[in-house]
Amino acid sequence: MNMPMFICQIKAMRDVFFFEDDLVTGSALTTRIPSTITNLDFLHQDTSKHLPFSSKNFTDIINMFGPASLTMADDIAWTLKQCDHAEMVHGEIVGCATSIESFVELVLSSLGTNNVRAFSSGAPNEGVASVNYTLASVNLLTNSQSVLVCHDMPYPYKVFYCHTAAPSRAYQLKLVSDVGLPSMDALAVCHLNTMT
Repeated sequence: MNMPMFICQIKAMRDVFFFEDDLVTGSALTTRIPSTITNLDFLHQDTSKHLPFSSKNFTDIINMFGPASLTMADDIAWTLKQCDHAEMVHGEIVGCATSIESFVELVLSSLGTNNVRAFSSGAPNEGVASVNYTLASVNLLTNSQSVLVCHDMPYPYKVFYCHTAAPSRAYQLKLVSDVGLPSMDALAVCHLNTMT
């Protein structure tokens, strides 16, 4: 009974994951770019540290931002679960940031250095459905033991879920659509050790 669901999950993810060998200028890549929630702002740390941010306070949080739709309540519950019980791959560092100050602290403590560079993709906020692209350019950004990847989480204000990916290589890609969509810059992080 679980096997068909597992197969469906593999099919749903096949246009999100790919092999590093696929990242060659001129090659074709079929990928889906999920939407992001970039129009939200971080709260100031003085505000965010006084707001509950835990699954055990779910009812209080829903009442604070209510009336919440079922979708909004599900999104809040999922984000809190991810941040409360971050599932780490062996050796990864995981954390959530709810303010710009906590984000900076998370970045510096996760990477163990003040010498950091930030990269962001040029993908549209609403994402892109599974589309065929040609790789117009592939540029290595970092070949490092220390890469921190952060994802927007669905929540009433900006929350980032961040995790290290070590060892890894990060690339900036120029994607040209095969169906006439505008070209875009995207980021790819390749995990060099997938044993765990």
